[in-house]
Amino acid sequence: MPSELKKHKILISCLNWGKGHVARCIGLIEELINHENEVIVAGDSDQIQIFKTYFPAIECIEIPGYPFRFSGKGNFSLDLWKNRKSLYQAMKVESTLVEDLVKKHAVSLVLSDHRYGFYAQSVPSIFITHQLNIPLKWWQFSAQFVHEKLMSKFQSIWVMDTNDNSLAGKLSRRKNRQNICYIGHYSRFMHCTKSKDDTLKLVVCNGPTPYDEQLLLKYIDKRDFQLIAPNYLKVKYPNAAIIASSDWKKCDELILKATEIRAYCGYSTLMDAQFLKARFNLIPTKGQLEQEYLHSLHFGSNK
Repeated sequence: MPSELKKHKILISCLNWGKGHVARCIGLIEELINHENEVIVAGDSDQIQIFKTYFPAIECIEIPGYPFRFSGKGNFSLDLWKNRKSLYQAMKVESTLVEDLVKKHAVSLVLSDHRYGFYAQSVPSIFITHQLNIPLKWWQFSAQFVHEKLMSKFQSIWVMDTNDNSLAGKLSRRKNRQNICYIGHYSRFMHCTKSKDDTLKLVVCNGPTPYDEQLLLKYIDKRDFQLIAPNYLKVKYPNAAIIASSDWKKCDELILKATEIRAYCGYSTLMDAQFLKARFNLIPTKGQLEQEYLHSLHFGSNK
């Protein structure tokens, strides 16, 4: 458990597909630091910029993100298949890189938020996920086998959910597995002071790059919503009142005040909802079966 770690030197990295993995690791890193651990963050330049916003004194090491391109056409499985060779090669290179970082910085523990290649043989390595099971169609079942095999490289798995699978449902449910630890829900809003503005409604474009614009266009003409979106969309739509999401602290101030938030139904956003007062109106990213399942679980007609 994170709460049981004390005075370790920890190397942590998270997946670079979207910002959800970064968002949930902020709360985790805060807890690790509060328990007298020294944390080193490895990530790409965009991730490091965000982490430095919350932890100005933290040591950061720039490493490549996973090469992957979302087509924006709602076929995530096909996107993965097209990128499989470059992803596999990146994971092979990454495991060697981690060993070097462990030795160079005298690391005692490695944490990987869904980066399959971010582990070391020389020190304990822990995989962080909310998906022990991947939601799949029948012809995709081989992906679960690969998922299991890649997770087996790690000594332990931390699942960001509770023992009763309260948020991830069947995605986090697994019996008879000894190296699994349910660590609860994490958010950068875990310890924030909340306020409320009954007039503030937000649209947060929190999806992969091609899908951010699709969400923005649904609300760009609705003046009762304020829009939080990546800076490139602010440049592309100069007449829209867009707040650049690169300024996370400014966005946090608005999110903490909001009475309603509309966004994609990512798992990190669902965890944020556990700690915020706002009403969340979420939609699944097109073609992402995980988000479709989570949306059905929490926002289905019977909810």
